[in-house]
Amino acid sequence: MKKNIPLYKQIEESFIQQIEHGQLKKGDRIPSETEIVSQFHVSQITAKNALNNLAEKGYVKRIRGKGTFVDFENVEKKERIIGFIFTTMKTSIDRQLLSHLEAFARKEKLRFFFGLSRESMEEEINLIHYFIECGVEGLIIFPTESENYNEDILRLHLEKFPLVLVDRYFNKLGITSVTSDNFSAGFKLADMVIQKRFKKFAFITTVEENSATIDRTKGIECAYVKNQIPIDKNLWLFVPSTIESNESLIAFLEKNKPDVVITVNAHLSKLIHDYTETNNIFHLSFDNPAGCNYYIEQDVEEISRLVIANLKKLLNDETCDPTLTFVPTMLSKGSLS
Repeated sequence: MKKNIPLYKQIEESFIQQIEHGQLKKGDRIPSETEIVSQFHVSQITAKNALNNLAEKGYVKRIRGKGTFVDFENVEKKERIIGFIFTTMKTSIDRQLLSHLEAFARKEKLRFFFGLSRESMEEEINLIHYFIECGVEGLIIFPTESENYNEDILRLHLEKFPLVLVDRYFNKLGITSVTSDNFSAGFKLADMVIQKRFKKFAFITTVEENSATIDRTKGIECAYVKNQIPIDKNLWLFVPSTIESNESLIAFLEKNKPDVVITVNAHLSKLIHDYTETNNIFHLSFDNPAGCNYYIEQDVEEISRLVIANLKKLLNDETCDPTLTFVPTMLSKGSLS
């Protein structure tokens, strides 16, 4: 027993810890006054005070002639467990996003399991099943880059399991999602290309489509349509999202010799930035990669705040309006400007 803390308080706290950590569950019997006297070597009045306080705080229910039982319905759990599923942790944006999500989750007394799908839908499904088996009460998912929807995510949504998608969204399915305004982001970059009157514009993107790459591409196309300028899509290169070698990218640039290039993400930008810098090619991209002239900066902190706020609403059986939130982006100068 601790000094300077009343004995009944110490006994009370011992049972609270067991209840809040799940060692004692709803309906479990709490030791009687007589058993507490024997177990803790205290007086009958001390044992009675401890149990009465637990009942007053809603942790237990005392039933005359039967005993004292844990009553979870009157107890607000101090912490709730959720799951984070990301694709990879390759970029600084991934790491910033995880850091901000963890900070906002901690403020809301949410703790989490974390896993990486590594852009595999099969692994994404495995993680979803594993986290559900572990008892998570909600999920935050950064979906894989895939042409198909993950049916397990859709099933969770239809079953009203608390779920928020981050960075990407499934069009028209109504799943709560928070993402950057990628359409406006693509428009901003293409508009800069047009305003600076570059002659030969190249675009490097991924074969796999997701809401982010689709919206960025549509934004680029819209800028050209608005300015009534035709787009030469012979200067568009599609590569796998998992590409690690820059050989095919450099060969494409060598063959076409553009004076400006937009890469659809920071990973592709890093693969070509040495070449574009050496050959004085104006380079635009996303998420502040090294060696570009301008880039689109996402408000990662605001995205994270909204994701946690929306998940908290869903955990409390509240609705999110709107279910799809687009967070504004900013055009920023890169290291070569």
